[in-house]
Amino acid sequence: MNQFWTKRAQLFDAFKEAEYMVSITSDIWTAGKKGQPYCSVTAHWISEDDAMGSWILNKRILAFRVLPFPHDGQAIFEHILSVLEEFNIRDKIFAVALDNASNNASAIRILANSLRPMLGGAFFHTKCACHILNLIVKDGLQVDEVDSLLEKYYKALKFVDSSTKKKQNFAELCSRMGILSVKIPWDIETRWNSTYLLLKKTLHLKPAIDQALSRCPTGQLYRLNPSDWMSLEALVPFLDCFYTATVRLSATYTPTASALLEDLVAISDWYEQQIKNLPEDSVLREALSPIRKKFLKYWSDVPQLTIIASCLDPRLKVSQTSRSLSIIKRNFGLDVNEQQLEDDVKNLFESVYKIYEQRYNRARSAQQQGRRGEGSSGVSQPSNLSGRGRGSVSRLLNILNKCSDTPIQQQSNTEIQIYISSDYATVKVDDENFDILRFWNQVKGVLPILSSMARDIFAVPVSTVACHVLAGPIGC
Repeated sequence: MNQFWTKRAQLFDAFKEAEYMVSITSDIWTAGKKGQPYCSVTAHWISEDDAMGSWILNKRILAFRVLPFPHDGQAIFEHILSVLEEFNIRDKIFAVALDNASNNASAIRILANSLRPMLGGAFFHTKCACHILNLIVKDGLQVDEVDSLLEKYYKALKFVDSSTKKKQNFAELCSRMGILSVKIPWDIETRWNSTYLLLKKTLHLKPAIDQALSRCPTGQLYRLNPSDWMSLEALVPFLDCFYTATVRLSATYTPTASALLEDLVAISDWYEQQIKNLPEDSVLREALSPIRKKFLKYWSDVPQLTIIASCLDPRLKVSQTSRSLSIIKRNFGLDVNEQQLEDDVKNLFESVYKIYEQRYNRARSAQQQGRRGEGSSGVSQPSNLSGRGRGSVSRLLNILNKCSDTPIQQQSNTEIQIYISSDYATVKVDDENFDILRFWNQVKGVLPILSSMARDIFAVPVSTVACHVLAGPIGC
């Protein structure tokens, strides 16, 4: 208990001295035998690590408490605000990540009016990306053809798993057939990825399931035909990209703000391939229309924070970010004005930069002059950029390579000009291990304003899923 109070005091001191902004996630769920409603508030920020020469993405649970009913917007607002005031970070909040429930939307509106966040609140509410992925895939799985197929499979599994005796008989049958028997991980209705994991873990049992069902008249009622099995086996790769995105975007100690665009491009590319390659009579083709509809409901316009975060990835910058947005729209059959989109991205990036420039000039004019003097000879190439904060853009770059590259010309002589015109992409790094936090820490002497932007933006999580690790298995 003494250690708890010591760590708590250290956290208070860290927030008191901090010049950085803090983002928070909050979520409500029921847990325990009594099904009590809990609400967590978790802080996310980037701190210095002098020993490693990098920035560190921190996560600390500030509060984990029972939240009495009603769970309306006002109650959620009051709960979150009380935690922020308790830790004296009310004036340091950059963004809040919540899921998309109406009560959360109401809480965000009240919270924004109370806190008056920077940038006019443009980045204040980050909708949980994993929750949106859940909604997208669930809509696809609920079309009649796919739902009926999954229901048939569930009934077949339940037949061989419905009693201790049947479980034993089925395990013995698997052993005789040389098939690895597994405990069936039953579906959780609210989490689409449990359907994916159920299929991935049990489809190899097909021969044993088929034989077990054929042994008695009752079991034969649940037998699946060859077409059913083919569709089920196709469903796993069909859902792979959504599962990969869910896992990546629910990461806790690596930045996810720019990773979202990579996954949106990958999903749009997946959609285009499914439209081209799925047979006309495929059961899965019926799922594409609701998937497209739900995707476009939330991401026809990619969140501005995601766009800025991608511009701050030195492997993408403004040019590749705008091309990524074009690809998403084109793959989903939307009209694209590429020049207008490029101009919009450039203008957004410059607008946010100007706000940070004003803030920086007011707070650190003397330091800024010194740094400009030191960095006037040009931008040095950072070295040894592997380590924490890694993320892969290889899939994204492969897709972008299908298009011709059009360099962006910057007119203003700002840090953006230096950043855009310096070819950081030639730095020899292992793409999987590229440490974007280390990169921005190493160039902060030359690009202090953009570095300040990066520090705030890369601390923002795009998912609240990790909150649930406190109460049970993660999943959406």
